[in-house]
Amino acid sequence: MKKLLAILIAAGVIAWPAATWFYGQRAQASVEQFSGAITQAVPYLSVASSEYNKGFLNSTQTIRLRPNLPPIGDKAWPDIVIENKIDHGPFPGFKGVGAARITHNIVWPAEVKAELAKLWGQQDPLTMVTAMSLGGGGATTFSSPAATGQFDKTKVAFQGLTGVMNFTPGFSNIDYNVSAPGATLEDAENKIVIGKIASSGVQAKLANTERLYTGTQNATFESLEMTTKGQPAATIKQVKYVAETSAPEPNLLSAKGAFTGAALKFGTTDLGAIDYQFSMSKLHAPSIEAITKAMQAQLNKVAATDKPGVAAAATDTNAALMNAIKQHLPELSKHVPKLNIEKMRVGTDKDYAQLDGAMFLKPVTAEEAANPATILPKVDASINIELSETLVTMLAGQASQRMMGDTQAMMASLPPEQRAQMELQAKEQAKLMVDQQLAGLVQEGYIVRGVGKVSSQIALKDGKLTVNGKQVGQGLLPTK
Repeated sequence: MKKLLAILIAAGVIAWPAATWFYGQRAQASVEQFSGAITQAVPYLSVASSEYNKGFLNSTQTIRLRPNLPPIGDKAWPDIVIENKIDHGPFPGFKGVGAARITHNIVWPAEVKAELAKLWGQQDPLTMVTAMSLGGGGATTFSSPAATGQFDKTKVAFQGLTGVMNFTPGFSNIDYNVSAPGATLEDAENKIVIGKIASSGVQAKLANTERLYTGTQNATFESLEMTTKGQPAATIKQVKYVAETSAPEPNLLSAKGAFTGAALKFGTTDLGAIDYQFSMSKLHAPSIEAITKAMQAQLNKVAATDKPGVAAAATDTNAALMNAIKQHLPELSKHVPKLNIEKMRVGTDKDYAQLDGAMFLKPVTAEEAANPATILPKVDASINIELSETLVTMLAGQASQRMMGDTQAMMASLPPEQRAQMELQAKEQAKLMVDQQLAGLVQEGYIVRGVGKVSSQIALKDGKLTVNGKQVGQGLLPTK
């Protein structure tokens, strides 16, 4: 028995370093793949540099991410530096069994760190850890602790954030959940209360692609309430977003989604509810991926330079995008991709604005793709717009009040009866102005006036723009 035990211990002593070396190799590959997944998920974030220092039990990686976004004033966005500490398997950090345990640390610039300390003090404002399983998948958990503090004259109470993302080998399947209970911001005059925010999703990588996924995404925003000097300034409640992407045919993507909000108010103006529903179909997946990869390659090229000139970088990136579109548009358009706006409505039962529409792209040849002027006639689109007359009158009345300016102050000093009479006259004048303008638009054929509403049908077909069936201008087809 003692001899057997000695043999097992010796075998373990020999096997453990070999296993640690093996999982050290796998950990490096996993971390590099994880870094690539970041830029795939956030296309306007590129890897400017990456350094990997390998050890026996653990390694470190320093990755510098460069945001490719419009500048703030005349300054480019600062780089994001992340230091990853990788503990190798099969017992990473001696905190369990797995291929690796990666602790992600953001290296905050000194001025940013000083500001964050006002809220979190010595606590780390964001903790992220990835546990890689022996099979190649894993899970990333992240959290931000609740904190209170003050920035200048603004008091902040943040209730924290938690989230987890699970993934299979090669990120072929992903699911995630993120939740933030809310926050409050308050100064001497204003107060903003943000309700719970939550997001979740289940995604599966589309076959034969590197960065296209099908599945569902959901997000909810409980509420936002803003007051100024104790008076309501803005209210948003029960905002929801849901989207689903599928591939009903090989290499062709479809998507549908909705964005809704139960209540939207600004001051005393009640804008009612928001309801936006859309769908897309016949999107050629290989073409879409080729365009996004060409864009990412250009962004990486720009990011690799030492703080490129913002204008030059934007010009190069736009040129790369146009070249990619020209190259892949013929194949993309061959399948006649379509976009539908099933519904877009804002308003109450009485005061509302709504529209619906559809657009599709007819096949474009390589020669036509090289000349943007010839592409427009390949677009067929139609939009139906409808507004309640009460909304048009209300908007005109608000515009009239803003134009009156000093008159409002003068009216405030008048006796109540005289002020009420002048306000009534102003409303009647606004309604008369709206009636005259609507009558003119009806006569020109731009709108159709119904009972309590106005509407218009706009269409673009074969390069010709029509409004309510009446052609506008001389058409948009190129001259031969």
